[in-house]
Amino acid sequence: MENLSATLREMARRANDRIRVYNFNKEDFKVMWDSFIWTVPGKDTDSGQGKGQAILPRYVAENYVKHFTDFELGKIRDQAIKGENQRLIEKGNRPMAIDSSERLQFETQYSLDNVERRREVIKQIWLGIEEEYGMEQTEAMQPKVPDQKTIDQRLLDELDRPAKPLPTNPSETLEEEIIPSVEELAIKKEKLAKEVSK
Repeated sequence: MENLSATLREMARRANDRIRVYNFNKEDFKVMWDSFIWTVPGKDTDSGQGKGQAILPRYVAENYVKHFTDFELGKIRDQAIKGENQRLIEKGNRPMAIDSSERLQFETQYSLDNVERRREVIKQIWLGIEEEYGMEQTEAMQPKVPDQKTIDQRLLDELDRPAKPLPTNPSETLEEEIIPSVEELAIKKEKLAKEVSK
């Protein structure tokens, strides 16, 4: 029972991590959690966290990712259906009826639960962990439970990494950041130790 409560405490701690997300549309995207509306600004709007970016608690960020991905994939599916209907009309055929087997078969190509399509969208909007909440409270987790995660949760686990804000200047790249390597830090430490010992 103690292992279960430790697991639940870790899940509660992790749920409050601060996650940086991105909205590549021009329009703001709103997501609701517990009657509170969270807004991720459009790509041209900066709300103080970078253009098109927001920092949200993990539980809200995961909800945002699910709804934004569904919205984007639904838009792609609707555009594809509209294009196919236009093509059929130009050939002199009737457009696909909403409840026809032809349309249902066509829609399966643009299914909302297609893992590869979801991965493409999620990679663009999930920028990573900005801050891990309550790390001083972490505990070793022993119990191994079967993986019951949704597709989105598994994809987000693949992408969990420290967040790097998108460059504000197009000429900037994330690789240009100057962060000393472990070797450089070790050399500096040795030099300081030699200077102190003199």
